[in-house]
Amino acid sequence: MDNLETLIGSSTFIPEMDEENQENRNYESSINFDGYEIIDKIGTKHFKMVYLNLIDNIKGTDIRTQIGFCRKVLNRIIDVYEYEYMPTQKINSQQDVNAIYDLIEFLEYDHIEFFANIWTFLDDIEKVNLNTYCKKNIERILIEIEDQIDSNDFNELISIFLRTNNKENILRFVIKNSEEKKMLIKLRIMEKQ
Repeated sequence: MDNLETLIGSSTFIPEMDEENQENRNYESSINFDGYEIIDKIGTKHFKMVYLNLIDNIKGTDIRTQIGFCRKVLNRIIDVYEYEYMPTQKINSQQDVNAIYDLIEFLEYDHIEFFANIWTFLDDIEKVNLNTYCKKNIERILIEIEDQIDSNDFNELISIFLRTNNKENILRFVIKNSEEKKMLIKLRIMEKQ
């Protein structure tokens, strides 16, 4: 069932249901639709726009709804990022939920500073063929990533993702994001100099 069918099917008027229950059902349907839209966009260029437009609706719900959403996000991260070692994350509190929000934001768009810090110690991002350079210098990149983990205050899930993911997946993550955000990374490096 696609997202639109979920929204329409769950918000269909039921004559036997009183107005308050109908409104609650429509609200829950809308929240489910927002969650599906966000999860569906993980790993795509449209994620940030959709996420920033819809996440406040999810964050405004009760903790139980947010926990359910976060479990689905973790499953999608495993699929999209081919991440084999996602720890069995116990999601019991708002702090746990916020850690998952931080993780998905970091993976999808909130990582310019991280990549700028890495590329500061590597060759000029504009002057290298990123694919060739990263493959050739993977050990050096992994050292820089480890240094960034040690010197920054990443939440535990981000640190675990960066430390335990296999080399091929980290390499794909670095190449993809460095290529897509090359100019932003370069600008951030220049700002820091």
